[in-house]
Amino acid sequence: MADDTLCGIRVPRIGLLWMAVSAWGYATASLFARLASANATSWQVVFTRCVLQWCFAVGYQKLYHPDVDLWGPPEVRKSLVLRGGFGVGGLSCFYYAITVLPLSDATVLMFTSPVWTCIIAWVILGEKIGLPEFASLVISVAGICFIAKPTFLFPKPRDAMSLDADSEGESEKTLGLLVGVLGSVFAACAYVTIRFVGGGVHFITQVHAFAVGGLLLSPIVVMVFEGQPLLSDSISWGWQLLCGVMGFLAQCFMSRGLQLEKAGPASLMRNVDVLFAFVYQAIFINSRDITVLSMIGAACIICSAAIIPLSKANKTPTSPPPTSVDTPEMTRKQQLP
Repeated sequence: MADDTLCGIRVPRIGLLWMAVSAWGYATASLFARLASANATSWQVVFTRCVLQWCFAVGYQKLYHPDVDLWGPPEVRKSLVLRGGFGVGGLSCFYYAITVLPLSDATVLMFTSPVWTCIIAWVILGEKIGLPEFASLVISVAGICFIAKPTFLFPKPRDAMSLDADSEGESEKTLGLLVGVLGSVFAACAYVTIRFVGGGVHFITQVHAFAVGGLLLSPIVVMVFEGQPLLSDSISWGWQLLCGVMGFLAQCFMSRGLQLEKAGPASLMRNVDVLFAFVYQAIFINSRDITVLSMIGAACIICSAAIIPLSKANKTPTSPPPTSVDTPEMTRKQQLP
């Protein structure tokens, strides 16, 4: 099956479609992680997700692609190590940020990764930033800000700010902001690394690299820095298991999408995650957060996600018209009386 086909049907820019599907998976996994965090640390959720992801990756490889080396070709293994480290670092920073910051602030900080991705891809991969990518970038960032409503753009009343300061602490907030920004940089580095490795490595190898990185790093951080064993109640374990399943599916679609699409446009399509998170917020968490600004932000995200595929479709070359160049057969026919 060709890279741009789905069930035998040609789908232009199918890499962007896989990135949108991965955005839905990540949003769902984040919802489960948020529910699990009531009785589990952020690194514990990362560890559980990576355990399941490793099991799924190995099982998928054994059943469907036994000829694929999960560790990858020797020439790209260093890049796969970086991919695993950056991916786990970005996810862990995001899960930590949502525990010490308002969810809106943590979300908008994490989804500044397209900015870093475009810059890093331009520097390392030499990918150009065209007008459609730049316009989509600006609109998507604006939409994220409208939906997330970060306090540094939409200040709260003085009384609300004082209550937040008393409950969370200014130093903890500052650390959360720094970790959130660091997580977005890690995520951007992971996107560029996947693109750098390219389509020569099966996407399940990329997923396996992420899982191994989490398996190695998470227990160390939990035991050394958090001082807590990997224990939680049955309900929390259930949410963590669901988070791991959705995380695996999202990783598969994201890895494949990044192999088929440029790093900058692909990471911009990941902003659809915020739109799904907006829907989950309205349905499962607090519908009172649906405001005019949120609706404007949702419209911005939809428009930004449509700009790139529409602009690329308009540039798709059409079949060239027949030329007047004579073929040998035509020449022979013309020479007949």
